[in-house]
Amino acid sequence: MRVWKRLYLIRELTRDSQIYCQNYGQIRRGLLRRPAWSKRTLGSKNFAPNVFFESHGELLSLVPGKTGRYLRNAYYWMTLESCPLDCCFLLGSAFTQSNAMVGHRVYIGAFSQVGSASSGDSTLLGDHVQILSGSRQHSFNDSGRTIQESEQEFAYIAIGANCWIGTNSVVMANLGRDCVIGAGSVVTKAVSDNSLAVGSPARVIREVVSFAAGS
Repeated sequence: MRVWKRLYLIRELTRDSQIYCQNYGQIRRGLLRRPAWSKRTLGSKNFAPNVFFESHGELLSLVPGKTGRYLRNAYYWMTLESCPLDCCFLLGSAFTQSNAMVGHRVYIGAFSQVGSASSGDSTLLGDHVQILSGSRQHSFNDSGRTIQESEQEFAYIAIGANCWIGTNSVVMANLGRDCVIGAGSVVTKAVSDNSLAVGSPARVIREVVSFAAGS
């Protein structure tokens, strides 16, 4: 019985992705609009914020192949503050906050997670990248509370256009345009435009000439 249930679920997901592909051209031309109820219901912005949003996103993050990529892009197109239909979200990637914003042609690698953040056009995130909602989500200010009981402070992270964030990096501060973050780096302070930063904590080692400027 479990096998049949799994086959049924796969069939339904495949059917939905096929419908999405058929309507993709109409969506881009503006003929098919995002449902008015989608952000309220799926994103749960006004109903138990981010509870259903996160669980639905985690479920869709497990769908492999092109079917999963289409489903994730369509889901976040309906639920995030901004998410065009020309993005690519690989297996295991997910957003944890529905107030995130994504630019055109954004690529998010496998098993990466994004919190309260905005990503500019043509930005690439490698595999296992973590974009946290600031660096003060946990505090030690109250000695009478455990870490889990302490108040959380969330910040909104802005990532500029045409950035490349390497595999296993952690970002807790803003990035300017045309930045490159080396693999395994931990960004704790803001990085200015056209910078190459590496290390833990990440430090700017040289300037990057943007592709747009070089063309």
